[in-house]
Amino acid sequence: ICPAVAMFNLKQISLLKIQLRITKMIDFVWDKLDRRSISTLANNLFEVWKNDATFFICGNGGSAANATHFANDLINRINPDAKGI
Repeated sequence: ICPAVAMFNLKQISLLKIQLRITKMIDFVWDKLDRRSISTLANNLFEVWKNDATFFICGNGGSAANATHFANDLINRINPDAKGI
């Protein structure tokens, strides 16, 4: 059994119910996204990259881990052959 599914008591809840709950959570978050802010951020990051400028990402605790992960994605994952931001 997948560890993410193992946390549920399978005697009380079916896999279909788990899938429906997760789908509802994803739909809820998706509907709440501020797409204009995301677009603005993407455009700003592109300008930083285009102008060979510096972009700082920071966080504290778990947010620091998210910041590090995001920075790594910008440097390595978008296009490994291109220069990072």
